[in-house]
Amino acid sequence: MRILWAAFAVTCSFWLAPAHAAAPGEWRPARPLRLIVPFAPGGGADLMARLIHPKLAEAIGQPVVIDNRAGASGNIGADLLAKSPADGYTVMMTTANLTIAPSAFPKLPFDIVKDFTGVTLLSKAPSILAVNTNLPAKSVKELIALAKASPGKLNFAGDGGGPVELGFEIFNAMAGTNIVNVPYKSTGPAITAVISGEASAIMAPALAVIPQYKSGRLRALAITSAQRLDVLPDLPTVAEAGVPKFEVNLWYGILAPAATPAPVVASLNKYFNSVIQSPDVRTRLISDASIPVGSTPREFTEFVRTDIGRWAIAAKKQ
Repeated sequence: MRILWAAFAVTCSFWLAPAHAAAPGEWRPARPLRLIVPFAPGGGADLMARLIHPKLAEAIGQPVVIDNRAGASGNIGADLLAKSPADGYTVMMTTANLTIAPSAFPKLPFDIVKDFTGVTLLSKAPSILAVNTNLPAKSVKELIALAKASPGKLNFAGDGGGPVELGFEIFNAMAGTNIVNVPYKSTGPAITAVISGEASAIMAPALAVIPQYKSGRLRALAITSAQRLDVLPDLPTVAEAGVPKFEVNLWYGILAPAATPAPVVASLNKYFNSVIQSPDVRTRLISDASIPVGSTPREFTEFVRTDIGRWAIAAKKQ
């Protein structure tokens, strides 16, 4: 028993706070909450989990155990959640990788629609459409014109079937262009390829592109969110710059097993949303070019279903 608790202390970061009395009809955990992160430590989902972790533990009055279960583009962790007890004590930090999975993997050990229920959409993280500084395109319209003038001659750096690659394929479909994918293992090498001129363009997370844009190593053309961001007021959206209705966001949300009782899901939603709307968490997310959200469970469940279809359309373009 001592060994188990020692391992718990070493591998799981937690914050203890005084328990508060539950409001009428509210579910309050009586033991630690397990937050599965289906990726390795240090990635975006893990950083988001650790950002909200202390305040979440304070809100529920119990420790929060971050359980990193990396592998298969997040599918190992998702399968673990699907098989977990539906009692509110196990939830998962999820990303667009989950909604891409049905298009990327022919067989999954779980059903996204049937095996999970949404708790909340925490935040959206838009990407930036950027090009090599030597490319003669200084706007989205100029990039589209250049691509249509020489079909199949321009290329973009992808991330091997992930959201960076599929996001650009959505752009191709909506803009009527044929900018060819050059696959890389991950976002970092893909950005490096565009900087060097090995690839012409990229649509990568804003957090990763902003330093290269501000240093002059990449030319940013537009951001993929529905509205301009306060931290980048001069950068237009892709929609207003030439591709109407275009919007592609990476995102972070919380899922629970499908059979989790509605009152438990409602209480979890209240706890997570109180954290995401706290001033310091909001300030941190906004400074990182992310958009705090905090949705209802129903809204997030519908968002997930819609996102599956969005990525499926992109995958067919490959």
